[in-house]
Amino acid sequence: MNKTISRLMIISMLIAPLGACGGGKKKRASTPPDVIVTPPTPPPPAGANFENQFGAGFGTFFRAAAWSEPGDPQPGDVIPVSLDRDPVDF
Repeated sequence: MNKTISRLMIISMLIAPLGACGGGKKKRASTPPDVIVTPPTPPPPAGANFENQFGAGFGTFFRAAAWSEPGDPQPGDVIPVSLDRDPVDF
């Protein structure tokens, strides 16, 4: 009886991977979805560096060398956060 069970187990383990190879019905490819083209984003204003838009003096410190002296934050660089105010709904 043990030989019969072991043979059935071996045969089932050998046949199981072949079950995944079944052809089945081939699905016909549907039409591809329409291509949506988004317009390119406008370039930044001429003469204005992108890093200058983040606060007073940010652009200067951004372009400074890595080994230069760190600068003090300016009043426009840090936005004050109040925990007492109510949250703003978007």
